[in-house]
Amino acid sequence: MNKHSKILIFLIAIFIVFTLFPAEELNFDTICSNLAKFKITTGEFTQIKTTALKKSLKSSGTFILTRDGVVWKTLKPVASTAAIFDAYLVTTDAKGKKTAKSMLNNDTFLKVNDIVSSLFAGNSSEINKNFKVSFKANGAEKWEAVLVPKDKTISYAVSSVKLKGTFVKGSVAIFMAEIYLADGGSMSYIFEHQKHPEKLTQEELNEFKKD
Repeated sequence: MNKHSKILIFLIAIFIVFTLFPAEELNFDTICSNLAKFKITTGEFTQIKTTALKKSLKSSGTFILTRDGVVWKTLKPVASTAAIFDAYLVTTDAKGKKTAKSMLNNDTFLKVNDIVSSLFAGNSSEINKNFKVSFKANGAEKWEAVLVPKDKTISYAVSSVKLKGTFVKGSVAIFMAEIYLADGGSMSYIFEHQKHPEKLTQEELNEFKKD
């Protein structure tokens, strides 16, 4: 897995889903302040990766997002799993072989991890320090936000991130994230069937193990 992929996994983990109270004003600060509402989010994703030469590759699978880590389980076209927790990147291939790699000496990994942590803590000042954020509502129930990296650690790989979401009866959800890469390519994610269980199943817990 290359450096771009490591960064993208974290960035997508930031923006899966969250809920707002109806009385609150809909803005980016409100979104950040409510990120910690759910301890666990699960769902399905579809990824479309487009290279700078406009060649596209589509994949799909499931995800698990917790306060302690994230798991991306690709089911099609080739089965594989990428889990990030405890400063480790753990990958599992189609044959079930796990490989754990410490990221403690990877400055890029640690920088992105700090940003993720600040979001889950509702620290909008930290995300605004690392990104220039543009936020707008599209009618009464739709909105979008564009994040442009200020930090060179991120901007060398990602030029911007565009989020699209809904605001219906006090509930806010991200249904799409579009990541534009510095090399001219892009990655789009569609998120569906999101749930917030109280705890993980034993099978899901096993994904957060190094062996």
